[in-house]
Amino acid sequence: MEWLGEPSWKLLAALFFGMVLAGLIWRTRPGRFSSCLFGAMVLAFFAVILCGWWLVTEPEKIRAGLNAIAHAANQRRWQFVTAGFSKEFRTYGGMDRKAVMDRLMGLDKAYGFKRVVLRQITVGSPAPDNSRMARFTMRLEGDGGEMEVVEIEAVLRKIGPDWLVDQVKVFRPLGNGSQPLPV
Repeated sequence: MEWLGEPSWKLLAALFFGMVLAGLIWRTRPGRFSSCLFGAMVLAFFAVILCGWWLVTEPEKIRAGLNAIAHAANQRRWQFVTAGFSKEFRTYGGMDRKAVMDRLMGLDKAYGFKRVVLRQITVGSPAPDNSRMARFTMRLEGDGGEMEVVEIEAVLRKIGPDWLVDQVKVFRPLGNGSQPLPV
């Protein structure tokens, strides 16, 4: 049902052209069948649009969760940042939840970053172990502008109703971006 929550432009275009075609048939050959066909196409088109607005899909929940973590970091609420991590959380370099919280507080004290911005969040398809891969760019902004830009690849696992970050790899976006940093 995920296709209904995030309808593609191809589905919407097909329904729109079907609606236009049914409208043309109804105008050129009025009758009960053509008016019912046109009405059904209009209802189907608007039903898909409304479902796209109302249904919250799993990728949308993941994006919202990642943005909530960034928002908590912007407010310096470190416990809420790590609350989005699973109990088994580990980075590629072996850091756990506590080490990540200490690192973030250290970065804040040392460099005084003002804002964490997440861009280009892409969520992969579900894996057999009830997890999903998410990739995004994280930017730290400070007094002098942009301080650090890194690419992050995160594995999120659905635990209960929530998606929690389980593993993280950090990459440099420029240069040797294929090797994860030992963070």
